[in-house]
Amino acid sequence: SDLPSLENIFFHPVFFFYPNARTSFSVGLNNTYEQRKGGDMQVLRDRLSPLHQFSIQNQSLRNTLDIVADHKLTLQDKLSLKLRLSNFKRDISSNVFGMKAKQLSLFSEISYLKKLPKHNLVAGINLNGDRFSKRAPDSAAIPAYRYFTVGAFIQDDWTIQPKLVAETGMRLDYHTTYGAFALPRISLLYKFSSQFSFRAGAGMGYRVPTVFNGDVDERDYRIVQLDSAAVAEKSWGVNTDFNLHTRIGEVKLQLNQSLFLTRINRPLVPFAPPGVLHYYSASKPIITRGFETWVQLDWNKLEAYLGYTFTDAQRKYDTVQSRVVLTARDKFATVIGYEITDNFRAIAEASWTGQ
Repeated sequence: SDLPSLENIFFHPVFFFYPNARTSFSVGLNNTYEQRKGGDMQVLRDRLSPLHQFSIQNQSLRNTLDIVADHKLTLQDKLSLKLRLSNFKRDISSNVFGMKAKQLSLFSEISYLKKLPKHNLVAGINLNGDRFSKRAPDSAAIPAYRYFTVGAFIQDDWTIQPKLVAETGMRLDYHTTYGAFALPRISLLYKFSSQFSFRAGAGMGYRVPTVFNGDVDERDYRIVQLDSAAVAEKSWGVNTDFNLHTRIGEVKLQLNQSLFLTRINRPLVPFAPPGVLHYYSASKPIITRGFETWVQLDWNKLEAYLGYTFTDAQRKYDTVQSRVVLTARDKFATVIGYEITDNFRAIAEASWTGQ
């Protein structure tokens, strides 16, 4: 089967409360049930045989509680609270293995906003948690775990002058297993005129090791292993873009040119000796660089868009196949729309993805 048989039930009510003019909060419930079946079509038709064995079934249930509260202390000061609790149960069964697991997740944040004539300051603290546990019977090699992350952050949007705006921030996280992380970021926006602007930014990030990613086939959960010496991925990136808005006669023209560079240190990569899928932290990085160019034209009732993206993603740890797989070097996209009447518009889209 190219696509699985899918059954899905989704329930997502949100309740809003306004105790007074300064206070508001909302409570949301998100309940999702999903069942997917796929595999050999003969097996799905109940025609199991020695030549037709493969099948896989996923059954998942996610219950999430979201709470958001805001309280305006003054016209320039606001206190905010965010809380999310999630309970995720997942059962996987196939002709080669089965897994029954449960994941509990916590996200909580308290922040304070202060507005000044030239500054918008935001500071806050947060606590995140993640617990993964398995239930019998289970043949997956993934171990149970429990993580907590405590963090603090501050952000300042500073209008240095009418044409120059700076956005700066710093975040400090402490992970109970992988230690402390300092994550600065900065972005500058300069408006040469009402038609032309330039922006540049840089920042750092991290990701703790996990085998739950899109690269792992579910059937490999029974042999997947995380190296005991694996460390968190740390990344940094820089980007710039030029943006032009202008009019040529009756034609509105918008042109954007951006450049980007990203480096991921100690990336988590697979190694597959016979019977094992072992993930470890590579000693050399993944470096991605490229640019994106797009132009948009509006004339009378006609609108046209054309974009091109070039991406060069290199795995420096792999001397045999250095290019990151499934990452196209060239991408083109175009959209043309025409408003035939006030109530009807025709649109044509086309795209091309290279190797």
